[in-house]
Amino acid sequence: MSFRSQRPNIQLNQGNLGNAERWFCTLAGLGLTVSAVRGKGFFRRLSLGATGLSLLARGVTGYCPAKAVLTGSSPSWLHALDEQWYRLKMVAGARHDQAREVREAIEVRRPVPTLNTVAKVVAPTRMSTSEPRRH
Repeated sequence: MSFRSQRPNIQLNQGNLGNAERWFCTLAGLGLTVSAVRGKGFFRRLSLGATGLSLLARGVTGYCPAKAVLTGSSPSWLHALDEQWYRLKMVAGARHDQAREVREAIEVRRPVPTLNTVAKVVAPTRMSTSEPRRH
């Protein structure tokens, strides 16, 4: 069940969390996720990872589904979770679009002689697979 047709256009900086909450959730989520990667025991790693990733999602999006339901700003848990998922996709899409714009700007603004110079330097250093490797 999706609520996309009912969703107003949102700005990524709007949410139901303050800046301090966002920073705390992001840092705590990062710490728990790192602990999960380094931890021992399957269930401990699973619980730390799930908690860490949910806190990271909460901090990055600035939106907490539980807070939205408890304060009455969301009609249901399903709607609130769908809203957070939408915000995560928007944040990821915005980052992807920004990265693409930067990459395109670098490719367009780089002069052709620079690329030719790099190609001349890199080409002689490549070794074919038929040559024996020397140490």
